Amino acid sequence: MMTRPTAHRWTFPDRFRRGASGRKSALPIQRLKEVIAEIQQVARKELVVAADGVVSLLEKLSPALERVDSSSGAPGTAVNRAVDAPVPVIAGVDAPAVMRERWLERLFDAMQNDQMPYIERLGERWGELRVTPAMPPHGPNRYG
Repeated sequence: MMTRPTAHRWTFPDRFRRGASGRKSALPIQRLKEVIAEIQQVARKELVVAADGVVSLLEKLSPALERVDSSSGAPGTAVNRAVDAPVPVIAGVDAPAVMRERWLERLFDAMQNDQMPYIERLGERWGELRVTPAMPPHGPNRYG
């Protein structure tokens, strides 16, 4: 069993849990901006840790925002930025194939469980996440 990087104590897990945001969108949008800044800061020194943090964030994002009023479109725009901004972090890291495969499995599961669908656009960036030609084009027959 592969262990996860633990060199950084992320601030977002407590803020991005199911139902933590309530109905108003201003605070979750601010939190998304904060976590993207935190990921970018960590990525300057520890890309593997930052990439693992991105995966954790994307796993938590939809459940945390499922009750937020999205009628203004602002939460969707913020989430799109939160999905797009960190993809290069995952794509740019030199991580062992086993670790990258596990990240892809976690991200695929998050997309499958995406009720709202906030992170569905992650599928559009899947090729970037796979990174290497050595990785199976469709993973372990689960995702494409």
